[in-house]
Amino acid sequence: MIYILQAGSTNLFKIGFTRGSIETRIASLQTGSPHKLHLIHYFDGNSLTERVLHSRFACRRVQGEWFQLSEDDLGLITDPKWVRDYVVMPCELHMAGVPKPCGCGDAGCLFCEPANYDEFIQSYL
Repeated sequence: MIYILQAGSTNLFKIGFTRGSIETRIASLQTGSPHKLHLIHYFDGNSLTERVLHSRFACRRVQGEWFQLSEDDLGLITDPKWVRDYVVMPCELHMAGVPKPCGCGDAGCLFCEPANYDEFIQSYL
């Protein structure tokens, strides 16, 4: 399960993945947070989905899995169509063995270079 948490009333958000219950994960994170953590959104996903989201918002990373997200960013993450087209579908294609668009294996690929997303998605639509 992919989850988005907000730290208090700040614009800091954690994009995370858990195999267990979200409530248990929030409780474990809450003990180390000076802010009350609020669940903003969640949807089905796996660790690769989390990586794609982290890559997509890398320019907004503050520390680790914490990001300074705008209202527009949150609008994307909470939009099921955007998540399907730009997060879940690339993950499914990758897991199904569809080659990465650049053919490099790692550097410069979809999962390392968010700028390649649109081109990648368009090539498989």
